[in-house]
Amino acid sequence: AKSRLQHIWSRLWTEAGKEPPDLVGQAHEAGQLGSDEKEDPLQGLPLPSAVVNGRVLSGDAVMDESLFDNICAAEVAEFAHKIRERDHHDINFLSSDSDIARWQYDGSTLHSWHPAIVSEHVGQPHYTAMSVLDLQGIPGGSGSSANSGVAPGSVAVHVLILAEPALHQDHVPLKEAADFLAAYAIHLQTPDEKTVNDEHSGPVSRWLFMSVSGKCPLKKGHREERVPLMLAGSLRRCLAAAFPKKGSGGPLLPKVLKSLAGALRNASRHLNAGLRTDDPFHVERLVLDACAEAASSSGDWSAQEELRPDQPFVQPVDEEFCKVQQALVNKAGVDIPAGAALLYVNGRRFGPVLADHGGVRINAGHVQLAEQLELTYGHRLRGSSAMRFPVTTSLPGSGLVKALQDTISSEGEFHLHVAHALAICAQASQAIRALQDNGELHTEASALENAFSSAPAELQIHLPAREDEDGCPLQVFAAFDPLGQEAQRLPAVLKLLHDELNAEVRILLCPRPLVAPPLLKYYRSAMAESSLLGSLGELGHWQADRTLVRFVLPVRHGMLFGAQLITPEGWLCSAVDSGGADLESLRADMKGTVRARYILEALFVEGFAQQADGRPAAGRHMALLPVGGTSPEGVAGRDAVVVKSGYFQLRAPPGLYELAPQASGGDIDEVLVSPKGLVEITNLVGRSSVLRVRLGIAKGSKLGSTPSEGSTTDSDSSYEGFGGNPRTCTETVHIFSVASGHRYERLLRIMMLSVREHTQCPLRFWLVENFLSPNFRRILPGLAKRVGFAVSTITYKWPSWLRVQVEKQRVIWAYKILFLDVLFPLHVTKVLFIDADQIVRADVRELWQMNLHGAVYGMVPFCGSGPESQPSATDRLFGWGSDKASDAKNQETMGLRFWEQGFWKKHLAGMHYHISALFVVNLELFRAQAAGDHLREVYQALTEDPTSLANLDQDLPNYVQRELNIFPLPAEWLWCETWCSDATKARAKTIDMCQNPLRKEGKLQQARRIAPEWAQYDSRIAAWIIEVEAELTASAP
Repeated sequence: AKSRLQHIWSRLWTEAGKEPPDLVGQAHEAGQLGSDEKEDPLQGLPLPSAVVNGRVLSGDAVMDESLFDNICAAEVAEFAHKIRERDHHDINFLSSDSDIARWQYDGSTLHSWHPAIVSEHVGQPHYTAMSVLDLQGIPGGSGSSANSGVAPGSVAVHVLILAEPALHQDHVPLKEAADFLAAYAIHLQTPDEKTVNDEHSGPVSRWLFMSVSGKCPLKKGHREERVPLMLAGSLRRCLAAAFPKKGSGGPLLPKVLKSLAGALRNASRHLNAGLRTDDPFHVERLVLDACAEAASSSGDWSAQEELRPDQPFVQPVDEEFCKVQQALVNKAGVDIPAGAALLYVNGRRFGPVLADHGGVRINAGHVQLAEQLELTYGHRLRGSSAMRFPVTTSLPGSGLVKALQDTISSEGEFHLHVAHALAICAQASQAIRALQDNGELHTEASALENAFSSAPAELQIHLPAREDEDGCPLQVFAAFDPLGQEAQRLPAVLKLLHDELNAEVRILLCPRPLVAPPLLKYYRSAMAESSLLGSLGELGHWQADRTLVRFVLPVRHGMLFGAQLITPEGWLCSAVDSGGADLESLRADMKGTVRARYILEALFVEGFAQQADGRPAAGRHMALLPVGGTSPEGVAGRDAVVVKSGYFQLRAPPGLYELAPQASGGDIDEVLVSPKGLVEITNLVGRSSVLRVRLGIAKGSKLGSTPSEGSTTDSDSSYEGFGGNPRTCTETVHIFSVASGHRYERLLRIMMLSVREHTQCPLRFWLVENFLSPNFRRILPGLAKRVGFAVSTITYKWPSWLRVQVEKQRVIWAYKILFLDVLFPLHVTKVLFIDADQIVRADVRELWQMNLHGAVYGMVPFCGSGPESQPSATDRLFGWGSDKASDAKNQETMGLRFWEQGFWKKHLAGMHYHISALFVVNLELFRAQAAGDHLREVYQALTEDPTSLANLDQDLPNYVQRELNIFPLPAEWLWCETWCSDATKARAKTIDMCQNPLRKEGKLQQARRIAPEWAQYDSRIAAWIIEVEAELTASAP
């Protein structure tokens, strides 16, 4: 075979007019794989065999002369063709024939041979990007020497996923797991041999993390039954007890691995000897006792107390071990047969690899082979000899891998970030290569490209790719109006693509005739600074102030601006500091500088839920529970309600979570059928797809039932109110309001105090948090304590399928009416809405206890609303001084009553037009009748015309009142100077500071004039705020 190969090799080079270099053979000599073990580096290599360009031939393939010759000829010819006829950067370093021969037959890559590992190398490599968050809670750590004093030259993050151990006659249980652990123990203590001519030679920073696959044996219900750990659960306990504590590692890790492998071998021998039938936990006791004995002998185990041999049944901590490890198994997405394992090196998958593959048993040489194949031929972090084979296409920007190289000198977990980035690079490179292979990167010119080439030169902007980079796989065409909104936002993104990915950018300017002022906003992009070639090494020292954006506004007297943060769709952000400035009202002629700081509080996740019979799981209650425990007040997304279509949304900080349906009372007892495993919220750009949830009906439940009315859970108490007199009133009154900007927050504070002054009931206010200013959020807890109420903040991301509102005021109006069914926890069954600019002069308990007679909500009709010949029932009932509805109207604004003319007069046809400044909502009935879905559907249809729903929060419920009946609240419960006569003011129970178009008057001036008590409330609150500020200052670090 060798002679024939030499003949083919010589002939091909001779035909090319070159002197054939000598073949460099594999050195056949013993190598020391560990401190106390020596193995043949070619152990398990079948004879005869040959390896050509990484392709292993054995058995009949070698003995069949014609087959062997054809394969060798094809492989060598293809290799020579790539070298001699293609100018590819991957092989530019092969400057001489001897370099080619040494590279092709590099003996280090065949340190030991394993069919499964080599087959993965020959075929298309598979990469799974595993972030630090994915590895959080997974047993493992650093296997590198902590005191070597030498900066590492490369990073190798190993992940070992063991198959679920089981009792079978075909193999000895746990023996395979022990073999894998022993192989890694020897590998981690084997010094790394530097590759010749490496520019960044140095030891390899090695890490190892391990997971055990298999279903989690969870307790059923809350019964005190003892569920066996099974072999997988016992092994997980041993891993948790064995691995070094965080922060330690180095030489300690291999010793612990070796000790654990010995424990599993001992347990295997006992299990193979036979099982006791009188002990249902005999298997678990044998494994845990063996691990306890090993831990005691070693003295190096991290947490021996985790073993608990006297408790060989499932404990809560075992459930957590399983959930976290199974999440990693699910991410791999590969079924692992018994006796096998998945091996990962920097995200590159090898296997499933059997511990005994046709007589080839796994050993440290095989682990070394997998590492070498990735570090030598994969996206490794080494010098110029780190070329990939087979040849792949690099990511745009040749400095990327070189830049990652510079980060290796950092210590600790930063190496895990490097390996994660490396896997992402490999995935992206493969995707680009696939596009090139399919010809998708070289399509015919599009209409936009043709338009660009034929446009006048004055309308063209061209950013060519840099010639010193390795190709330009990205070509970006953009067309927009130079005075349009897109012209403000797109350039920063296009520049980022050009600077970071060397994209070629062509911009076609498409000016439009001006019919209105084109730009009403100033815009800046908070992009991270572009990295110079190789400067990614500074990533670990990156400072947030590099994304600072600055606005320098021209002085314009009398003009006000508001700051608006535009974020990715899945972000929940809030302003946390503005230096006391009102970000909703910034004067363009003010002096000085306003500084604002925002934070990312959480990420949103959208999903759709179905019942077991396939119908939408409307009315159900979904929650994200943090892995490792729950927080009673801050369980992320615990109040997510599923609407009629099955849609729901959850929010949480980045992390790993368990998705769970929440108990709704009654007959409902549902379990989560899918998705399996944990929900990962780890990507700042958001999930690539929505969650598809399917619920199953547990035994004893009624299929298709809905949460029963009045159902409660143990968490009801977390929504109780505060203040009042418990001897007079014990029922909490829930009040919802929306305010944005310092002026309306000042009005809101006074509204809250006026409510408190007139009721003895406990109060809980619900405020939309993303509209509140940093200063108000800061003082709110202290102010609530002094006034006497509880407060909760709520939010809801505008659904991606619902037509969005852009103007801030219309967004606020939408939040008042569009999301009532999903804003509040299911345990809140009724809520009052009171506008921030109202003064309350009566006990809201009257409204709270009012019978709405089957309506989902009740609102106050506009003063004198309804036909003249039919005075409103509330006018007659409360005797507002006249039997004529016209006597309740403000005669000065009669011509402005839009609902009594045109479209609204015809549409109402005698019905009232109600004001939305105050209303009562029966949330139970509102959800049961899917009123929120109906309102959103009508909104979606009407807003196709952007001029419709001029007063969104009022027009929408009044428009649909034939389908969603509105109970008319007594007219005395809302008085508004704009629409109501002065004669009716004396009986008013609330006064709304609605803007009177006939008066040029500010809100605060209007409030002082209309409601004398407003100034007194304002003074009391101002004094309390001074006290709160003093307390906050004193408690500040």
